Amino acid sequence: MGATLAELRAAMERAARDRVGAGDGRLAVLPGRGLLRPEHLADGLHPNDAGHAVLGAAVARALREAGFAPPTASTGAAGPAGPVDTRRAGKPAEGAPGPL
Repeated sequence: MGATLAELRAAMERAARDRVGAGDGRLAVLPGRGLLRPEHLADGLHPNDAGHAVLGAAVARALREAGFAPPTASTGAAGPAGPVDTRRAGKPAEGAPGPL
């Protein structure tokens, strides 16, 4: 493809935001840039156990904020992952399963 990781990430996030903007109510965007620091990477690219914990916390928080999962007592805190973009639009398609 000839694209850098940053270009691929930007393209995927842009495509997801476009889908949300077009009314896809079953999609939330969790920007990945800035979630992991060097100490979270086993080999400079792939997450280690600590990195997976950061990613898991960020995904769980994004799912709660987007309404795909029930809120918890910790929802109000930004947490180690920082803010997430969980813009959603529209409702699930007729007959689609409900939120997680």
